[in-house]
Amino acid sequence: MGRLLKQWRNRLLSLFRDGEKQRELELEMQYHLEALRKEYIQNGMTPERAHRAALARFGGAESLKEECRDAWGTRVVMDLIRDIRYSMRVLSKSRAFSLAVIATLALCIGGNASIFTMLNTLLLKPLPFPESERIVEIYNTYPEVGVTKDESNVPMYLDFKEHVEACSDFGLIEAFSGNIGVDGYVERVNGFAVTSGFFQVLRVRPHIGAFFSEENMVRGQHRVVVFSFNYWQDRYASDPSISGQTVMINEHRFEVRGVAPRSLEALYPNAQIFVAYAWNPANVDPLERHSNDPKLLARLKEGVDLSVAKSQIDARDEEFSKNHAQLRGVLESAGHETKIVALQEERVESVRNVLYLLQVCGLFVWLIGCVNISNLALTRANARNWEFALRRALGGRMSDIGRQLFSEGLLLSLAGAGVGVLFGLLGIRLINTYAMDILPPMPPLAFGEGSLGFMVVMAILTGLIISFLPTVRLFSRNLIKGLSESSRGSSTNRGSQRISSALVCGQLSLALVLLVGAGLLIHSFYNIVTRDYGLDATNVTTLRIPLLGQRYQDNVKVVQFQDRIREIVSAMPGVESVGIGRDVPMYSDYSSGAIQYSGSKMDPNGKPPLAFNTRVSPGYFEALGIKLLRGEVFGPLDVAGSRRGVVIDEKMADLYFNGESPIGRKLVNDFLDPNEEHWPEIIGVVEFAQHERIDDERGYPFAYYSIYDGIQRSFSLFIRSDIGSDLLVAEVRKRLGELDSKLPVFLSGPLIDFVDESLNNRRVIMYLLTIFAVIAMLLSSIGIYGVMAYSVSRQRREIGTRAAIGATRGEIVKLFFKRALRKTAIGLGLGLVGALTLSRFLAAMLYEVESTDFLVYTLITVVLFLVSLLASYLPAMKASRIHPMETLRLD
Repeated sequence: MGRLLKQWRNRLLSLFRDGEKQRELELEMQYHLEALRKEYIQNGMTPERAHRAALARFGGAESLKEECRDAWGTRVVMDLIRDIRYSMRVLSKSRAFSLAVIATLALCIGGNASIFTMLNTLLLKPLPFPESERIVEIYNTYPEVGVTKDESNVPMYLDFKEHVEACSDFGLIEAFSGNIGVDGYVERVNGFAVTSGFFQVLRVRPHIGAFFSEENMVRGQHRVVVFSFNYWQDRYASDPSISGQTVMINEHRFEVRGVAPRSLEALYPNAQIFVAYAWNPANVDPLERHSNDPKLLARLKEGVDLSVAKSQIDARDEEFSKNHAQLRGVLESAGHETKIVALQEERVESVRNVLYLLQVCGLFVWLIGCVNISNLALTRANARNWEFALRRALGGRMSDIGRQLFSEGLLLSLAGAGVGVLFGLLGIRLINTYAMDILPPMPPLAFGEGSLGFMVVMAILTGLIISFLPTVRLFSRNLIKGLSESSRGSSTNRGSQRISSALVCGQLSLALVLLVGAGLLIHSFYNIVTRDYGLDATNVTTLRIPLLGQRYQDNVKVVQFQDRIREIVSAMPGVESVGIGRDVPMYSDYSSGAIQYSGSKMDPNGKPPLAFNTRVSPGYFEALGIKLLRGEVFGPLDVAGSRRGVVIDEKMADLYFNGESPIGRKLVNDFLDPNEEHWPEIIGVVEFAQHERIDDERGYPFAYYSIYDGIQRSFSLFIRSDIGSDLLVAEVRKRLGELDSKLPVFLSGPLIDFVDESLNNRRVIMYLLTIFAVIAMLLSSIGIYGVMAYSVSRQRREIGTRAAIGATRGEIVKLFFKRALRKTAIGLGLGLVGALTLSRFLAAMLYEVESTDFLVYTLITVVLFLVSLLASYLPAMKASRIHPMETLRLD
């Protein structure tokens, strides 16, 4: 072992002492050569004959040096270093070629690295918690009524915590927002209400202080808060004595228990505070088991897999169904199932396919870039045939020449990757700025070791790819014969032409696939933004207002305040109509559930009636431009509490009332309420309006209940006015301040912005795919131009001969156009097959567009066809201008 280590040590030292070792070798060779020469002189030879005889006996100096390098064990490395040095000199003389290759690779590798950073952060890297693979999320699903995920609830939490032995810890977490007093002023903060088990599930320790305890889950002892790491740094300047202090949240005194660790930002980057989750006695009622709000997290015990936990959860669901027969039929018809999945998997479920799609598209662009560069490298290698043939004639080995080509490819790819870091950083910055809306909550992306490693791997693969064809082509040719052909100025090699043509066809095919994908998404996006979604969001301004604190505990005061706000804002100049709503269209997650209506009979084997719902005030429908079809909407009777009314949309009327008038019928959003006398009465029918995301195709029926019937202390104000949104918001804030100076206002601005924001996920995907497609088209057109231009330069003799025997310029242009047309037709044909195959994976992202949309395929094919012909035009015209006398002089 010691001898082996000594050998490797000597080899490493030899790499750094190459010059010294060479000098020592030459001195030793000179010594032995001189000794032989003296011996021959002593035997009677003349000095000249003795020198020649010594050289002949000693052998070739260079071959002896090679044998010594083999003995040192450093020959391969030293040869590679010399090849790299030579490659640097060769590439520096071909600056245009080198810069073009480096720029292309920088764009391709850098763009892929930015997408990989996003993919790695979300899908490949584990969450920054101990044994994070054992953290799971448990939630309800009702697939038969279109609800694929509906969170959890307190009864499930208490039940599973006691009976599901496969999990060691359970924790509830629900969004929380409030007004907090900081440094003499009130600000709005966002965070989560969590149970004490939440921190145990994640296995995190407080950065400062402590977390909650079980005692804090009881009403009256729940006013404790833990600050997030960022909020503690920003608002309290990392004050180490923060634990034990008190702050006012929603006009209640909260004790600061501690500061959460920074690792929580991986899951909840926007959280500012964590408060104790405490529930009312009503929340523990088993019948509330499907009133879903909070998320339920758990940690599997060591050695227990998901299937064991799932079987125990299913057993608890079955037990619940047995004990509550009135719900069994409804749950079965809705297809209810309690899911348990790994938190990391559930977190990225909605974006997994999108991320893979973007990475595949990025790799398509990279392949097109590699094909383009391979074509250039092949062209350049053909131009260097004479150089390679001469080296072979002088005794150079084919392996040495092949290694030289690989060294050049590796140098170019590493240089491209180095410059590509800048493109990667730019791509990550763009993602952090524009694409975070489509991703799960997480801190901004950062360019780390994983991204750099990915770029190095891509650079090595690129070096192998771009040097592969020139090397294979080199080994398949007789270089010595090529030397004589080159000396005669032979024309271009037909084998190289065929390879170049095949590469061009491949470029066009890949480009067509990307362009079709982008075209389908653009067509889908156009269909979405031009659809009639039943709301007129133009000239509508919205503000979110929370009524928190002791002042608004009385329901009557809440109603009076809301009515007063509508009255004050309605009287402002330029205001057409004002309404209040519980939710913000295209932004909020609307409530949904099974309903009952008078005269309905539930089929035990059928699906229960389902509807989305919200609460609104008089003026809401006018402000949002939702048209009344029959009956009336909310008015003074509803404000005064003289009636309990509900307005439904036309989709509900058509779906559940079989053409009969629903006016006067009763409807309730509680499937278990048997007392029909207390149900709200349907007073009107309005047009269907899309309240959820504008690209949501579900279009479930909608019910609007009075905001005064179920008191809503957090609501949005909707104002239709021609006044600019900024001026209007400022004036409304001023008027509200006169009513309550501590009243916070947030989520303010034009409603059209919220509508537009709901399309961010589709917009970002469309933009990124379009960028990839445009780059692919540009690279393909450059590749076609390069091949055609090279073909012209290598066929000058043929062109001149054709011109000399009477061929016109038009015939020469036609000749090259026919060749370009043949390559284009083959490439586009293969591309259409690939596009038809791969576009099926886009089907889930399309809206009212088939994955085989004829218009998109035709338009993209025509555009790429024209671009291809345009890229062939200049070389063809150049060929037509060649004078026959120029080629004859060359001969």
